[in-house]
Amino acid sequence: MTSLLRRFAITLAFVGFVSMLPATVGAFCPVLQGQWGSPGSGNGQFSGPYGVATSGTGHVYVADRLNNRIQRFTGAGAYVSQWGVPGSGDGQFSVPAGVAVDANGD
Repeated sequence: MTSLLRRFAITLAFVGFVSMLPATVGAFCPVLQGQWGSPGSGNGQFSGPYGVATSGTGHVYVADRLNNRIQRFTGAGAYVSQWGVPGSGDGQFSVPAGVAVDANGD
């Protein structure tokens, strides 16, 4: 239940921020069109989702903090892939809190 409340609070904060922007800026901001996922560690599940980014191709990237990974989804919410394992070496994460995507989708 705590995860659900946290996601709800984050959603409200985002929607509140977008609604405070001037109409000309708000027209370029993403709009919440749905939600997906459930608590857990399987594909498409989250434990502490935190950072979110979208690519020009419509993919959604989520920093899944407590599962120490980044997950990629289609814009409709279908699971595509993931990377990262717990640790401090190459390809490893320790509670990732953010994710960004450049214009090339990298």
